Order: sequence, then C-alpha cells, then structure tokens
Amino acid sequence: MTPIQEQYLDGMRFYNAGEYERALQEARAGGEIAPILGAYSIGFLALRCNRLEESVRAFERWEKGDGEYREEFIATWGWPYFQWYATALHLLGRDEKALEIALEGRRRFPERESFEQLELWARIALGQLQFADSSVEVSREEGDWLTVWKIANELSVHGFPGAARRIWEEEVQRFESDPWYVDTATSAPRPGPRAYVLHLLGRNEEAHALTEEALAANPDLPGVLGWVGLTAAVTGDSVQACEVERFFADMVDPPPTGTLWQVWIAAALGEKERAVRLLRKAEREGRVTRGGFRFGDLDVHREPAYQRLRGYPAFEEFMKPKG
Repeated sequence: MTPIQEQYLDGMRFYNAGEYERALQEARAGGEIAPILGAYSIGFLALRCNRLEESVRAFERWEKGDGEYREEFIATWGWPYFQWYATALHLLGRDEKALEIALEGRRRFPERESFEQLELWARIALGQLQFADSSVEVSREEGDWLTVWKIANELSVHGFPGAARRIWEEEVQRFESDPWYVDTATSAPRPGPRAYVLHLLGRNEEAHALTEEALAANPDLPGVLGWVGLTAAVTGDSVQACEVERFFADMVDPPPTGTLWQVWIAAALGEKERAVRLLRKAEREGRVTRGGFRFGDLDVHREPAYQRLRGYPAFEEFMKPKG
C-alpha cells in the first residue's frame, strides 16, 4: 500500500467515526505527499468541517483553466467532485462560479438530479427567477413537493421573500388535492406539511389548532408534536412550548429531528443563546450540518426556522466558515 493510500484509509476511519477534523488532518497530510491526487479528499472533508475557502482551494487544483479539468482524476471520483465543489461555492456566495461547476456536472452526469438543483440554487442567488418559476411548475407536475419547498426557501434566503410567499400561498390552494397535504383515500389532512406552509405564511393559530387536533387523535407523532410546540411558542404560549421542548430533551431514543425541534422552539421563544447551544449539540450529534450532508440539503443555509437567529452573534459565529 502506498503512503497516500494509507493516509486516505486513516482519514476514512476517522470520518466514519465522526471525527471530521481528524479526518481532514489526515487528508492534508496526504495532500503534502500528493498535492493533486489528494485534493478531492481535502475538498470534501473541508466542506464537511465548514472550512469553505479551503474546500474551494482544494477543488480548484483539478481545474486546468479554460473549462478544462484533470480528467485522470475526474474519471476516478466522478460526479461528487462537481457536486461538492458547487455546494462550497454556493455557500460562499460565489454563484457565478457555482453555476459554471453545476452546469459542467449536469453535462457530464445528466442522470444526477442534484446538479439540476445546484444549478437552480445558483440561478436564484443570481436573481434569475424565471428558472425558479419553471422548476416549481415541473416539480408540482411530478409530485415533487420537497423541491417546491426548497425553491421557496432559497428564494427567501436570497432576498426574494415576495416570490417565496407566492409559492406558499399557491401551496395552500393545493391542500385539498395534493396527496402530500391530504390523504386522498380518507380525505384526512396531513398535519405536518400543512403546518409547515401555514407557519411560513404567518398563520400560526391555524397551524396550532390543526396539529393539536391531529396529536389528540394520535399522540405517537413526534413531528406533529414539534409543530404544536413551535406554533405555541410563536403564538405566545410559552408554557406549552416549554413542555414540548422538555419532552424532546427527555426522550431516551429521540428521532433525528428531536434536538432540532428544541433549537427551533427555543429560537421562537427568543432564547437565542440556548438555541445556539442546542444547535451546536445537534451538530455534534450529526443531526445538522452546513455543507449539504445528512439532515436535508444545505439545511441551515436556507431553512426558515433558523431565520430568527440571523444577526445574533453566536449564531453568526456558528455559521461563519472556519477558513
């Protein structure tokens, strides 16, 4: 086994154990042995560690200029190179370059739907909203509700709240016909998705009543309970909100979103210091990241539940790239 292969395997052992900074250290050591060959591992792990500038610098090593790449390495690693490169660029706000990389990835790997989305996120950030409109239409035709939600949230976070609100209002009109919002067999509403939309429209009393009713009928719905707590916090019922938060804190085997519900409820209550402390806990647990991994895609970057923390110094420090 060559030295670079040994470094790579050591790094993967740390990565699989959740020790991402240690894994990145091993990748850096490998990069000293073989700077070009080791670039992908550094780029990937630096993104995972929120070291976005380092990630981009590493991925740049596989570019030769004038739209050409080091094909001998692309042939080995394939689509992940373009996916994580475009992701890091988007998170840094370098969306012209992110668009270029996403388009190249889409050209080479048309079967990978992720490139179509990465292209769209860059276009939204660049103000090319006509692409968002057409993508919403196609996603609805295909029943892809999650992409519709992501588009609306990207619009909001990149400064187009009016366009986002229009999508949410259109979604309300789909409550009685779209299988995501209603059980077409029983005509029963699906409380979680409806609560999400109503909450983003500021209709929290409706969302609270809907989820409380659903929870009374079926108490074993932690996601619905989370909405009860969050909408209680927003509508001023801090007692119920704290009860829900404590429920998630005391769970022996919480769902993946358990700590995140605590974060969102604390933020809605205005307890920002505790919210950020819980957010760091969620990151240590692997529940949340800023680089498109694990829980959702680019979740902290665009998820509206975190907007209440924008501008708070501890949150901005949490979000700030480390280098």
